[in-house]
Amino acid sequence: MKKIRHILIMLVALCGFTNIQAQEGNIQVNYNVGLPVGDFKDYVGKASWNGFDFRIGYAVLDELEIGVRFAYQDFYERKDRATYYDNTNPRNAVNAVITRSIQSMPFMFYGQYNLELSKQLMIYGGVGLGANFVFNEELYGEFSSIDNKTSFMLAPEIGARYALTDYVSFNLGLNYSHTFYDGLGTGAMGFFQPVAGFTFKY
Repeated sequence: MKKIRHILIMLVALCGFTNIQAQEGNIQVNYNVGLPVGDFKDYVGKASWNGFDFRIGYAVLDELEIGVRFAYQDFYERKDRATYYDNTNPRNAVNAVITRSIQSMPFMFYGQYNLELSKQLMIYGGVGLGANFVFNEELYGEFSSIDNKTSFMLAPEIGARYALTDYVSFNLGLNYSHTFYDGLGTGAMGFFQPVAGFTFKY
């Protein structure tokens, strides 16, 4: 229920931002792949193929775009059966199959610099700042632990748009999402996101 409530709040905020902007706006929808790096990769090593990105942007200048962004990435990994020890108390141990499930749902404001190379091709670079709602569940056989937190997130990105028509463009890019989340015991949750999708001007 908490996840659904967070999604509804974000969608209402996105709709409100759309109503504020009158002209020169765009809606962007992307498919994302999540590739863990650093300490986060030690916790969940597998790539996530379950992700999307939804944005509403507005051109404040010819080269500058601002907007809001909501994304979702679902990480899941099942570890082999082994004996796992409590780092705080080595006497505590459990022999079990570990399942880790983490959902990242950031809501951010972003700024983006656009550079037109031709009438059809544009490249861009930008950064997003906001809050990431992290839902983390770890299962040790019949035992489980849940650590859900809202943490600050930083997300730089680069990419390109290719105009298919006057109102529709194809997107291809690479994001890096870094969440200052200490629920994993690592202090950070970082992953790259190759993205592909479409931009619709309105």
